[in-house]
Amino acid sequence: FPVPPQTAGGDPTYYHVTCDAVDLSMNAATTSIKFGVVDARAPPRFTHCPHNQVIVLPDDNVTHAMPGGFLPPTYESNCVVTMTEFEGKNETTLLTEGIHLFDYTATDEGGNEASCKFQIEVQDRNEITW
Repeated sequence: FPVPPQTAGGDPTYYHVTCDAVDLSMNAATTSIKFGVVDARAPPRFTHCPHNQVIVLPDDNVTHAMPGGFLPPTYESNCVVTMTEFEGKNETTLLTEGIHLFDYTATDEGGNEASCKFQIEVQDRNEITW
């Protein structure tokens, strides 16, 4: 029997199935089959992942914070996907001065993952050495 081809989902998992049959006259037969199962669904993939950015706070910013202001990551998949945000940060989070790391993971039902990582550095205009 042919071996199933490898696909985007990875190597096949093989199973052996054996069937034994006995009729009323005690005639017996045994047959077995080996088959491979491949997850042919492609893993999720991010179609948009923001680049690293530097945001300079305007002179009149008294809170020393700004919303992230980036377009959120987007992904595509041919099955149900859960997307999680590392530390709960997203595009609406108020960012204070410093470096903020963003880490998104998209996981499908089969455990396949894709990740999107980037950072946003927030600087105070008054503290930048020009």
